[in-house]
Amino acid sequence: MSVRLAHGGLPSDITPYQLKRFLRRARVSLGLSKGAIEYLVFAIDNCQASDFAQDRICAIWHSLERLAQTFGLSKRQVGRIEAELVGAGLIRRTYPERKSRYGDRDNGVIKRAAGINLAPLIEQAEYLRLLVSRQIQNDEDHKRLREHIQGLFRQIRALANANADEAATNILPRRRPTELTDIAKMQEVAESLEAVLSDFSTDCGQPKMSDGSDENVRLNTNKEKKTKTSMAEKPMEEPRLDTSPTHARLQAGPKLDAYNDQNACGGPPH
Repeated sequence: MSVRLAHGGLPSDITPYQLKRFLRRARVSLGLSKGAIEYLVFAIDNCQASDFAQDRICAIWHSLERLAQTFGLSKRQVGRIEAELVGAGLIRRTYPERKSRYGDRDNGVIKRAAGINLAPLIEQAEYLRLLVSRQIQNDEDHKRLREHIQGLFRQIRALANANADEAATNILPRRRPTELTDIAKMQEVAESLEAVLSDFSTDCGQPKMSDGSDENVRLNTNKEKKTKTSMAEKPMEEPRLDTSPTHARLQAGPKLDAYNDQNACGGPPH
């Protein structure tokens, strides 16, 4: 007994080719194996463009044996891939249990099919496009942050300050933003590097005392000498660094974490 399962059709601005691209791009987000994506791409390629139109049946009815030969897998492996796709809500099995798969196409139109129906996949085309769009935006955000972090390292290196270089290295020891995948962590690293750059740029940029001109040179009187002596004895004020809490925490490293753990447990700090 065959089951006729028509669908609402692909959106007018999505083609079967684009649907395949969406699937490949969204594989990880969908949690699918590579074999599952290859199966869906094969199924799309083995349907006609008219099968994706509204109120049409879009299906394949290749036997497990033929599919196994096509993919170079065992029938059991193909069965597991189909089960994976059924579980993901992307295909439907429309053939009776333990029966052969078959279908009937008349003048290019599928009249009935007992096999693998792609209606669930077609109905999720808009969702797949949205998923890919979000992933593209996420990739762009990652790229922008990586470039920003690399730029901060270059600016810090340009300060020619060993302490600044050490502080930057403590934040990201290998200095490789490509190793960061979590965008929240990338933002934290960027903010900490910005703090380092701000701190040491301020330190290096303190105005220096300029030498007086010859016209201002006067005879040294006792009063003038006393004033200068008093000024020399006054210690210079240390430049203040505007280090952020995030930067301070990262700079402190594991010792601060250990102290916080002990403090939370009521133990004395070491």
